[in-house]
Amino acid sequence: MSAAKDLWSYMRPRWPLCVLAVILLMGEAGATLWAVSQARPILDSMRTPLPIPGARAAHESAEAPEQTALDETPAGAQELKKSALMLLVLYLTKNALGLCAVIVIAYVGLRTVAGMRKRAFSHIQDLSLGFLENERSGTLVAKIISDTDLIMRLVGTGMLGALIGNPIIIIGGIAMMVHIDRPLSLVAVVTVPVVLLVIAKGGQRVRRARASAQRDLGRLASVVEETLQGIRAIRIFDMGDAQAEKFQEQNRANIRAQLRERIVVGSMRCVVELIPVAAFVCAAVVLAERMVSGPLTVGAFGTFLVLMLLVGKKFRELARLNADWQAVQVALDRVQGILGGPLAIGDRPDAVPLPPVRGHIALEDVCFAYEPDSAVLKHVSLDVKPGEVVALVGPSGSGKSTIAALIPRLHAAQHGKVTIDDYDVTKVTATSLRSQMAVVPQDTILFAGTVRDNILFGNPEASDAEVEAAATAAYAHDFISGLPNGYDTLIGERGVKLSGGQRQRLAIARALIRGPRMLILDEATSSLDAEAEWEIRHALDTLIKDRTTLIIAHRLSSVVHADRIVVLSDGRIVEQGTHEELLAKNGHFARMHELQAHRGHQAAVS
Repeated sequence: MSAAKDLWSYMRPRWPLCVLAVILLMGEAGATLWAVSQARPILDSMRTPLPIPGARAAHESAEAPEQTALDETPAGAQELKKSALMLLVLYLTKNALGLCAVIVIAYVGLRTVAGMRKRAFSHIQDLSLGFLENERSGTLVAKIISDTDLIMRLVGTGMLGALIGNPIIIIGGIAMMVHIDRPLSLVAVVTVPVVLLVIAKGGQRVRRARASAQRDLGRLASVVEETLQGIRAIRIFDMGDAQAEKFQEQNRANIRAQLRERIVVGSMRCVVELIPVAAFVCAAVVLAERMVSGPLTVGAFGTFLVLMLLVGKKFRELARLNADWQAVQVALDRVQGILGGPLAIGDRPDAVPLPPVRGHIALEDVCFAYEPDSAVLKHVSLDVKPGEVVALVGPSGSGKSTIAALIPRLHAAQHGKVTIDDYDVTKVTATSLRSQMAVVPQDTILFAGTVRDNILFGNPEASDAEVEAAATAAYAHDFISGLPNGYDTLIGERGVKLSGGQRQRLAIARALIRGPRMLILDEATSSLDAEAEWEIRHALDTLIKDRTTLIIAHRLSSVVHADRIVVLSDGRIVEQGTHEELLAKNGHFARMHELQAHRGHQAAVS
């Protein structure tokens, strides 16, 4: 029932069309039953041979006048023609109503799934980073695309028609059989609870098998996605065969899961089909005896058998409907799993817009842990004055990137608070907070599109002149001008057509075009060669002026000119000061500096 409610919540905006579809389907079912009823007078009118010229006398002597009156009189022939014409009209009406229903249902299904995909995609962007980092992206893609497509194909094609039309035909067909021969109709009535019991029991097994198949399909999609994203590394390390085997292993698992599902569904359909067929054979034998020895006419006999076949067919379709519904429930559960995922930190009801700030950043006794009992930051306090350039250094896992993530409220501190100009970041709107800062991550993320599109990602309202100014400031204008179409050059997915240094410079230009008061540079020059790094360092010296800048660095040579260097270790601040002051202390920073200098000397010698 929960799945039905979930599905209806997406279909509700188009409820008038749903009502129209139900009316059309009811009309189609009614026309079908009416058409079957028209077969009886036609068959009854043909229970004796039609008159043959020259053989009338012999015919009259062999048959009683009242037995042949229907066939030979003009009135009888007229009734036959009328029934045949009515049968044609009814089938035309049935098909017309069915076609209209198919079109309406298809439209409702497509719009419903489009809304479902839109809601799921929008929700993904609001999910917590922890949830997204733990979920395989290929699985998320499969849920948004494959699962919703499955829902569309089933709901938007035959499911609604079977759900509405089949019960009408089954109930109406059984009622007509009772009218024709009440005792014999019990054969059909008895089969109903048996078939429904088989459908109910089999549906549970179908759902479990379908869920397993969908999980394996998501894992298969993940293998494909990670292969495409890491194709360069795969080729460099000659891991193509290993990746192909990994794909094939998951492919085989998916085949096994799909085969189990087909076996379960097929078994249930076989049983459901066998029961009405057995009932039909029994009824046919008894009908034949009653037609010979009793008052049952050829028309009644034929109509009863047609009704049994029709009702049996609808029972088989209900079995398929049940299997399809189990698949829809699994798909809906997977989509709802996305919608039920933990959200990123949203705005509080009383959140206020952050006014233009000077850029005073403060962390007060902050503690943070991604997992319980595994603290990343332990009572960290840090004060960054407006316009100050502060570098965070320390070994991997010491908490540098976590501090950078707390400032734009990508995560929330479990203890203590983070403030901007004395405004608690949890009490202001995220949009107003993030609009006044820019982040250049270590892993450059570019999007398929043009160079201009990627720079404008930082400020969609910027003019062409502002785009070029930002690119020039990031020392990117010269290489952009040398591209085939300049700023309108397509750079490929994730900027694959550009070098690492070029991608990094575009990321810096994208950040700078925002005109932020605060900058967070996470190894912003890590992907640059020596010449490009020198150029951008000169650009950054100008750009960070009067802006509060937080630099996350692994290479200590890149933070020599920082106003202050903060050294972290095991989630705590252990030292801070200028480059010269920290070297003079001969502590953590001095040891890190000595180690990096030694490694650099070894690399130069080799």
